[in-house]
Amino acid sequence: MTARIEPLRERDAAAAGELLAASHDAYPAYQVLWPNPQVRRRVLCGYLTGIARDAAAWGGAVLAKDGPDAVGATLWLPPGAFPLAVSRKLRLTPSMLRMAGRGPRSALSFALLGARLARGGGTGPSWYLRAMGVRPEARRRGIGALLLAPVLARADEEGVRCRLHLADPTAVPYYQSHGFRLTGLEVPLPWHAGSASYLAMVRAPR
Repeated sequence: MTARIEPLRERDAAAAGELLAASHDAYPAYQVLWPNPQVRRRVLCGYLTGIARDAAAWGGAVLAKDGPDAVGATLWLPPGAFPLAVSRKLRLTPSMLRMAGRGPRSALSFALLGARLARGGGTGPSWYLRAMGVRPEARRRGIGALLLAPVLARADEEGVRCRLHLADPTAVPYYQSHGFRLTGLEVPLPWHAGSASYLAMVRAPR
């Protein structure tokens, strides 16, 4: 493996958004909301670029590069940064409006999902993994573990838990191998009962 990691900066947001869109293209919830692959890629690029820009301002997001190319990213938010304050939500409004232009019902379902996930964080401080992805062609090279390591180590030092939500059950064993466990909380995709649900996972500090 030749990949190296570095802090995600605002200037990297577009590259991170594009690679996360490629990584999340087969995500069950996204395929339900935007079944057209071209529409899904455009929606995800815009939205994930926006949240990458937001995460870069908090100092925990990480980018993996292989040579000059970005091959992976983690968008971590530190304790107190999730759920988003109103001012930060407003900065994401342009990407949400573009999403609505590609399908108002799907955009509203996605927004309602986000609100429900934000309410299910429990009590106490935590690092929140908002998104993580590795380009499909760069998988199985240890890049995911490389991306997770800095914040997991920092959380251990701080004595703080880590949290995430995912809608791909096949990814559960991977996160379990890094110390996460399922909480039992399941949040269904609004208006698409039985099609996709988000699972909550938490990792206690070591």
